[in-house]
Amino acid sequence: MIITDIRTTQKGRRSIYIDGAYYTTLHPDAVAEFSLTVGAETDHTQLEEALARSREIMAHQKALRLLSSRNYTARRLEDKLSDQGGEAARAAVRRMEELGLVDDEAYAQRYAEQLYLGKYYAPKRILQALRHRGIPPEIASQVSDTFDREDNPRRAAEYIERKYPNLEDETVKKRAWAALQRLGYTSGEAKQALAIIGCREDDE
Repeated sequence: MIITDIRTTQKGRRSIYIDGAYYTTLHPDAVAEFSLTVGAETDHTQLEEALARSREIMAHQKALRLLSSRNYTARRLEDKLSDQGGEAARAAVRRMEELGLVDDEAYAQRYAEQLYLGKYYAPKRILQALRHRGIPPEIASQVSDTFDREDNPRRAAEYIERKYPNLEDETVKKRAWAALQRLGYTSGEAKQALAIIGCREDDE
């Protein structure tokens, strides 16, 4: 097998032609690493190894681009890199973890605090949200358990007072109840929250 031509694509990659026919497209670093030049002899094994290396390089570069604009969990980043192949995606994620750019535990803690403080999610709902984001089960459970469930009724009452002030209206009360269910509060906690609000109104 003879490399008869190497053409540069619009994206800067290299299209490899073998014996006059197109064979594959590689990242230029992989072409250089495997010393692929016009006129050189090659074989399927070398070209497949070069293709695997090309995918690794492109997955690594794409991972860096993605992480430059936002944080990702390991699973979500791997999903984003899947177009380069499973092994290349996994290798890139492992490298990002080694560099400290991907840290599921730190990501989970930050995200959980946003949900807890900003959206009034109950720990149960936080656990679900973390799992949905691709956080491993053990990390998701550990992080959600850091929030005090004993404080749920008070937080539920605070949420209702902020979002549903007119509880005398039965329709509003039903909406408030449904909202608490979506946020992960139990029926018992919702009842306690309404009782807390009632006590405050009686004090007034």
